[in-house]
Amino acid sequence: MPAESEVRMAVELLLAYLQSGKVFRWPGADGILIQDVLSCYPEAIAAREVPDCHELRRRHPELMPAIQAL
Repeated sequence: MPAESEVRMAVELLLAYLQSGKVFRWPGADGILIQDVLSCYPEAIAAREVPDCHELRRRHPELMPAIQAL
């Protein structure tokens, strides 16, 4: 199981990729959960706006256990 700090870094990394993409729009509603936002990642992969799993593994191998845990 990944350490809490690794999970936090993985979340921040994925959120940063989502925010930089053109497809994803950050919701403006209160009460949105990080997990809700991260659930948009597959859609962003399909639109080629964020790195897929293979690219994430290449760029951030140290965070893959935490990314997979999400």
